[in-house]
Amino acid sequence: MKASSRWFLGAIAVVLAVLSLAAGILAMPSVEDVVFTRLAEHHLRAGAAALLKDDALKVLLCGTSAPFADPHRAQSCVAVIAGGRYYLVDTGPGSSRNLMLWQLQGRELGAVFLTHFHSDHIGDLGEVNTNAWLAGHVGSLQVFGGPGVEQVVNGINQTYALDQSYRTANSGAQMLPPVSAVIHPVVINLIGPPSHEKTRRSPPMQFGELTVMAIEVNHDPAEPAYGYRFDYRGRSAVVSGDTEYHPALADAAKDTDVLIHEAQSQHLVQLIQKGAERTGDARISQTMGDIQHYHTDPQDAARIANQAHVRLLVLTHLDPPVSNPLLYRMFYRGMNHVRAHGWISGEDGTLVTLPVGSTNVNVSTIAR
Repeated sequence: MKASSRWFLGAIAVVLAVLSLAAGILAMPSVEDVVFTRLAEHHLRAGAAALLKDDALKVLLCGTSAPFADPHRAQSCVAVIAGGRYYLVDTGPGSSRNLMLWQLQGRELGAVFLTHFHSDHIGDLGEVNTNAWLAGHVGSLQVFGGPGVEQVVNGINQTYALDQSYRTANSGAQMLPPVSAVIHPVVINLIGPPSHEKTRRSPPMQFGELTVMAIEVNHDPAEPAYGYRFDYRGRSAVVSGDTEYHPALADAAKDTDVLIHEAQSQHLVQLIQKGAERTGDARISQTMGDIQHYHTDPQDAARIANQAHVRLLVLTHLDPPVSNPLLYRMFYRGMNHVRAHGWISGEDGTLVTLPVGSTNVNVSTIAR
């Protein structure tokens, strides 16, 4: 054997011995405990501080799915971040898990705004509140919505009452005060009489330097149904909620930086309906027919964005799921003919950052 070969084999033996020794050390319980503790300290120290910086209006998608099951998406939830706090628009099932993964656990939760009361928009409200309470949220969490929000919130309070009593008994009222566990509903009333065109808005609501306004949209028979506009130090964002094509929304969103708009591919829904008819599934067929009249096709969402002159359109509440390149292509067929630029398909973790004192619209993604 050549000397170079003997040297190479000897080097490999040394490396293997070192790796074996390192593995043995790492397998020692005391070393495992030290490593785990250091990792936990790093995780806790990092927190969500970067997301909550007070130099921008930020919009984070924490749930982008409609009721169709999608393994990669939670259901409807948008976090609007401003002034060192964050505000949620809807709390769909699975959204609280995303918030916890991103360490938005509740101490800095300013309020929740509900667009309407379909289950895919309210299903995690109890979990969001519980996580905020456990994280040390001061005082009752305020939940804003149209008339009927009292019924939703009071039901959540009743459902979680026993859970809250157990936790307070275990940790003590000083750490988990019962009064802070109870959600407080706030009814948003719109200005003016109802009309078929649904053009009403709410008076502005002030949260520090953040201004919030409710916008009437058309999601009949789910009524009331609201979108929301957020303005912060010269930057702005609108969240549509669920709605059919609604020109009044474009007026309310005029010249905003970003429009978060729901999207349902009517073409794909119609294909599912036809498939259900051929297989004799009358319930699915009727459901696919029913949902077509109160959601917005991606191309119509693009028309709203064009009419409003928004800088960026972000599509969410994607129905049916966009789970592969073929479905993506079919879902957005013809989209570029309406709006060739200035739109993206949202995902859980899509983050839009609007720096104060700038016209920049920065898009990134938070890893899940």
